[in-house]
Amino acid sequence: MLIRLPQISLSTVLKKRPVQTEYFRLWQSCNFSSRAKEPIVTPLPPLTQPVPDLPKPIYSTAKEEHQTTQVTVLPNGLRVASENRFGQFCTIGVLIDSGPRYEVAYPSGISHFLEKLAFSSTKHFENKDDIMLTLEKHGGICDCQASRDIFIYAASAECRGLDTVTNILAEIVLRPKITEEEVLAARQTVRFELETLLTRPEQEPILMDMIHAAAYRDNTLGLPKICPEENIEKIDRNILFTYLKHHYVPSRMVIAGVGVNHQDLVKAVEKYFVDQKPIWEEENIVLPDNTKNLVDKSIAQYTGGYILEECSVPVYAGPSGLPELSHVIIGLEGCSHQDPDFVAMCVLNMMMGGGGSFSAGGPGKGMYTRLYTNVLNRYHWLYSATAYNHAYADTGLFCIHASSTPSHIRQMVEVIVHEMVSMSTNISNSELDRAKKQLQSMLLMNLEQRPVVFEDIGRQVLATGSRKKPEYFIQAIEAISRSDIDRVARRLLKSPPSVAARGEVRSVPSIGDIQAGLLDAHGRLPGSQTSARCTVCGYKGPASIPLQEPLPAEVASYFVPLDETLMSMKIAAGFQTVQLNIILQRFNETTKKYNDLKSHYRVVVQKTEYLIRKCNEYKNMIKETKEALNYFKRVSPYAMSTSTDSTVSMNVQRLKSDSYSFVSHTTPEGFRIPTSCKVPKSNRKYGNGFLNIQRK
Repeated sequence: MLIRLPQISLSTVLKKRPVQTEYFRLWQSCNFSSRAKEPIVTPLPPLTQPVPDLPKPIYSTAKEEHQTTQVTVLPNGLRVASENRFGQFCTIGVLIDSGPRYEVAYPSGISHFLEKLAFSSTKHFENKDDIMLTLEKHGGICDCQASRDIFIYAASAECRGLDTVTNILAEIVLRPKITEEEVLAARQTVRFELETLLTRPEQEPILMDMIHAAAYRDNTLGLPKICPEENIEKIDRNILFTYLKHHYVPSRMVIAGVGVNHQDLVKAVEKYFVDQKPIWEEENIVLPDNTKNLVDKSIAQYTGGYILEECSVPVYAGPSGLPELSHVIIGLEGCSHQDPDFVAMCVLNMMMGGGGSFSAGGPGKGMYTRLYTNVLNRYHWLYSATAYNHAYADTGLFCIHASSTPSHIRQMVEVIVHEMVSMSTNISNSELDRAKKQLQSMLLMNLEQRPVVFEDIGRQVLATGSRKKPEYFIQAIEAISRSDIDRVARRLLKSPPSVAARGEVRSVPSIGDIQAGLLDAHGRLPGSQTSARCTVCGYKGPASIPLQEPLPAEVASYFVPLDETLMSMKIAAGFQTVQLNIILQRFNETTKKYNDLKSHYRVVVQKTEYLIRKCNEYKNMIKETKEALNYFKRVSPYAMSTSTDSTVSMNVQRLKSDSYSFVSHTTPEGFRIPTSCKVPKSNRKYGNGFLNIQRK
């Protein structure tokens, strides 16, 4: 039954407590908003009306200038490109046609040194701190990045600091001091980075240098981006200035800006980049005059190659559960970023996708890409599989990086080769549409960031002299068909492979076996024990024969849903297999625990029976002792008669002692239970035999 309790106010409760009467009076005298007669808070205007005494807001408008990139070529060949966007901040930078691919006539690693020497002392700035303090006045930050063919200096700050930021960029690019102390500090930094790379479990930076060296035979794009250890002491101030003199020239530069007025940017560039000379021309720095120091203009030639490095790959510290892994990259010749198949190659790369088995992510990560569904979800010993597409001005490199335990490295190579061969087969409409939407989404989301727009403008203007709008690439991606993917996939397979491996790589197949596997219809290596797999269900057996000719329109409509249904069933079956294996493993663990508990139960039962027997014995002993004590309380020992007859109720044996003869027992708790009375030994009338006690 529910009883309705009367509701009592807080004031009534406080009044009933005499101890809190004084506090209640003080609380009652306070003018809280809940007790005030007049409201204290001023009523706010509705959201449909503007707030008074505030400046009129300025909203962004869709203007053509916010979507148009303006390009100006100065008389000395320097190109200035900008795009005005709404906002109070801007990003300005310098992109230079420079990088490791142009270090043929120099010690490899100059770009690595220049990256560490960026934003150091210049002609008008004493040190790096002076540059940072100047940028902080305008809320600015700076960065320097070096790729294989482009060097980027950039800074982001408030729009009113356009002149200051342009001055800083001109100083660090054209007028750096590069003192001996700074070169020494750069050597220590580079040496520390090399040591750090060798102790990190991530092997991607080292492997990318290795796969480029294998693909281009240590020439042009095959030159290392990471400074070799033997070149750290070779690179000095004169070599750096010689490289800068031949590569940091106006015809190889692009000044790009986002969020700035184009004419203001052009004036600032003319003031600091044109009117003022570089430091190697003003101070007449003596440099070695050698014709081989001119810029290397050779075209990158893809050759393919094979590089293995036997070493011990570090593992993650702590309870990560990851064993020591072996890494392999297999690459094929791709296309340049000006090739007509460039967009189709990007869609193929997105369709392959990939990632790590233990990487975090959410929607859009690519869990339905081929390297996830066909590789990572099927082979538990594969820990990562990722596809990469590197595009340069005259060539490209398409590769897949995978890692596994050393005992499965040969099987891993065969799986990757099989996926490369299967790139052009069984391409469903849903798979292609998913890859195109994911690529379009990634493109548009990246272009929402101002630094990404700056880099996109600079790279396109540096390569072509103009910039294509994002809408152009969105339409180009949407126009990609299955025939385009099939064409670029077959184009990749025509090139010789490039292989790079690091770790315990003794079991890596030879480059001849890998090339033979790429030419095989099913992607099987020579001597492989794996039979052909069905392209639908994935089980061993006779391979399905794909139809090479297009089906008639009357029949094709029936096969497309069937193909998609089979693909979805294939994915679902894979996930259900994984779940079934997990359930079986848990069942085995539960069975083992049940058997252990059963054996423990038997031991407990035996111990319980033993304790019950002991308990019954103790009960009998206590019962007999109580009977003896009750008897001796009634009968005195000196009144008992002795007898040698056998008809006695109880015999008590006399034990040898100094004064008494007794027999006792001790309980498990330590209590002593007497079982006979104490008899004086000097009493001779009982005789020397047994003491016979006659019960009355």
